[in-house]
Amino acid sequence: MKIRNTVALLALVALVGTACADDGETVTTAAPATTAAPATTEAVSTAPIDIGVIEMLTGFAGHYGQVLANAALLAVDDINAKGGGLDGRPFNLKIEDNASENAPTVEMTRKLGTDPDIVAIIGPTYLANLIPGQEAANEIGVPYIAASGLVAPENQPWSFKNTMDYELQVKMSTRGILEALGATRVAAVIDKDNAAQVFTIGVVKEELDEMGLDLVYEAEITTDQPQYGPQIGGLQEANPDAVLTLMSVEVAARFTKEARDRGFVFPWVSPNDGLADNRLLALSDGGAEGMLTSVTHDPTRPQVIAYKEVYIAKHGGTVDPLSLYGWDMVYLLYHAMENAGSLERGAIREALENLDPAECTECLHQYVNDGKNNFAILDLWFQVLGPEGYVAWDVMPMVSAP
Repeated sequence: MKIRNTVALLALVALVGTACADDGETVTTAAPATTAAPATTEAVSTAPIDIGVIEMLTGFAGHYGQVLANAALLAVDDINAKGGGLDGRPFNLKIEDNASENAPTVEMTRKLGTDPDIVAIIGPTYLANLIPGQEAANEIGVPYIAASGLVAPENQPWSFKNTMDYELQVKMSTRGILEALGATRVAAVIDKDNAAQVFTIGVVKEELDEMGLDLVYEAEITTDQPQYGPQIGGLQEANPDAVLTLMSVEVAARFTKEARDRGFVFPWVSPNDGLADNRLLALSDGGAEGMLTSVTHDPTRPQVIAYKEVYIAKHGGTVDPLSLYGWDMVYLLYHAMENAGSLERGAIREALENLDPAECTECLHQYVNDGKNNFAILDLWFQVLGPEGYVAWDVMPMVSAP
């Protein structure tokens, strides 16, 4: 790891003068004491490098903000254990909870952005919160990175993303899984209270149209719906060979459990990575077993395996794939600061713009810099939910963007 230490240790040396003797011999004589230069030491700050973090620690998206914050803290621990950041200064996160709301996001962005000690901000992943936060960050002029599924907005030079374009992921997942299954009768169940899933079904239908397929059955449910008899009955009557499951982990767990309890086992498919969470197996009491989905990282990479071991040792339970982005954001900022050789915000922004992601050997995803403030992901790995959690789907292990 590259650590710059600019502390100059200067030895105190008495100035001497030289004179030439008549015979050419060089004679040294001590300079008068009054001309001695004082010793100087370049002062270097040992204060922490402060990075602001705004996440959804509470509210409806609290689980996701918490796992991202947990991962960011693990990355800070890792960096500090190796000697810290620029000039050996330790990293420090100042974490704020926006309660999954927009107005607090703006308020916290302004609070952190106007703090001269904050060199950059990690913004919330929930897109509705992120959009106004990005706008505030660009008004202030502070690097603002987030792992939302949409690319960095144009004309916002301070906004950065480390992500896979969400529409690309949905389309690649939908096509890849359905073609591998040989599915021609496709159904979908959508939580209409979940704005992200409502958006997703629109993207799915575009891809199905490209594939020459129509939904044989489409059902809407609500987040708090107590039971799903009519929708499960509709699926049984339609007899699909794939069911697109567009809902959160908690809702999907209830839906798939009820379907299994009613005696129906459908081929579940998640066209994004929202259900790529091992909690789903236990929450559904095994009802979601067989769920097919994709993730944006290679689960076999040594970095990923080591990270998951550390995360579980620290926090227990399972590792939400979303958390990997939290680790990566800290390390992308770390490398930008190292390349900039400065903690000045403008220098960090320029270094992020020009950063080659291959330098980030600690990163858990494999990125490319698209030159538009995006550290983009172009590969997907398919997984199936087995009796002990998600494993690689041997029918189609991975796919790359064209």
